[in-house]
Amino acid sequence: MPSSTGRFALLSFPLAPLRSVVSRVVPKSKLDEHLGKSAYSVRLLRYWWAAQALAAEAKRKGRPLHVVDLGCERGWLKQFTPEGTVAHWTGLDWNPRREATEVAGYDKVLPANFDETLPLPDGMADAVVSSHVFEHLPRPGYTMAEVSRLLRPGGIFLGCAPTLPHPAATLRERWFRRELAAGRIVPGGHITCLSPTRWRRLCYEVGLVLEFATGSHAFRSTGSPLENHAWWIRLNQFWAALVPALGSECCVQARRAEPLVSTPQSLPKGHGRHRALWIGGILAIVTALAFAIRFLLTR
Repeated sequence: MPSSTGRFALLSFPLAPLRSVVSRVVPKSKLDEHLGKSAYSVRLLRYWWAAQALAAEAKRKGRPLHVVDLGCERGWLKQFTPEGTVAHWTGLDWNPRREATEVAGYDKVLPANFDETLPLPDGMADAVVSSHVFEHLPRPGYTMAEVSRLLRPGGIFLGCAPTLPHPAATLRERWFRRELAAGRIVPGGHITCLSPTRWRRLCYEVGLVLEFATGSHAFRSTGSPLENHAWWIRLNQFWAALVPALGSECCVQARRAEPLVSTPQSLPKGHGRHRALWIGGILAIVTALAFAIRFLLTR
């Protein structure tokens, strides 16, 4: 089973599904046209890696998963996912496409505003996948809290978005928000910029444990002859894993923490009395340092 931890996780996933999916898609569909441009389309890596991570998680759990695709659009993720990985597909999108149910075969597709409470019950998903959605959201922290709410304890979040190093991402986002306020960016455009550091904070704040933050690729030239060679994809992934913030997009896997106590009755006792010892110890060290500095200055 591919490793689910570490920034080089994507390098352990097989590339074969990028080519084998061709036999499963509807001929002359939008996805079929895109797949026909190259054997290893960098543009489609966002679906490939998430599908492989879902397969690894299903194998770890020993059963098919219940998956929520946050921003399912046409349902391409399902077409990249190996058979037997998922028992139930739920798609959410602000503008649901008929292809998600009629072509991809999602069990349920619901309209949803990702800046509001999502129309699904607590703890219903083994995995929530979000591919290139969070960069469009005005309150990514609020949406991440909703993701955490949907996940069962031990469930995973798979997210992917364009990235930059954190200082540059912060400045870029400020520019996005000024442009939005001035009416030069329409609602729904790119208004948030997610560095690996930002992803870590978003996960931490809602009780998700980050297992990896990596890049799916560093360079993209859609239709280039290079995209017919597996070594080009692996070279891209290696660079993006070394420096995720300098790749084209950052991919994260995070797991909802298990509850520490299932039925708490009372808080454990006995730790409060150590607080005075810690404070006393710190004061003693500070006092000793002050006397030492004074002694050295007066010699």
